Amino acid sequence: MRRARIGLPLLLLLAAAGLLAGCALLPASHDGATPSTSPPVPITPHTGYPAPTPPHPGSGIVPPCTLDQLSISYSPTDNTAGHAHGVLTFANTGSSECELTGYATVVFGGPDGHQAMGLPSTHDASHPTTAAVASVGGFSTADLTITRASNVQSCTVVTVTVLLVTPPGLDHERVVPIPATEACDDTDIGLLSVSANYIPPGS
Repeated sequence: MRRARIGLPLLLLLAAAGLLAGCALLPASHDGATPSTSPPVPITPHTGYPAPTPPHPGSGIVPPCTLDQLSISYSPTDNTAGHAHGVLTFANTGSSECELTGYATVVFGGPDGHQAMGLPSTHDASHPTTAAVASVGGFSTADLTITRASNVQSCTVVTVTVLLVTPPGLDHERVVPIPATEACDDTDIGLLSVSANYIPPGS
């Protein structure tokens, strides 16, 4: 009987201790409100990529030049070792401004009948291929380099006096007079390199 009287208080103490432990495990509440969740964190866009390059101001606004509103001429400038240099001028003789974008196609005109002779011009990347907008009475230009024909092996040298020039974006040519120049009467040889059309500074 003594053991029973001693064991009962111990059992009551153990039960009270369990209740206290259970209460300690319950989450704390504030005035009975349900704990709120954290707001979503906004995603920051990646900023490592460069911004898109805006289009050239004239592109898509000013119409392309037509062959009818262009007058094309050639002016020699200087010579370097094995090359002659000159400028093609594309004058806007029309009644509205227009633009030329990119590279003209230039080929020698043969001595007989001005037929195309040799390979067409390659591209000289000395100027960017942005739109060159010429106002009424204005112009754009392109640099032309001519390799000396006598320096090219297997070249059948002939003398020519014209270029056949197709402006950028067009499919018809103009006959452009040039000073007497040596060329190659060979279908697989090219001597010409042309830059993209550009507006000369100060024009």
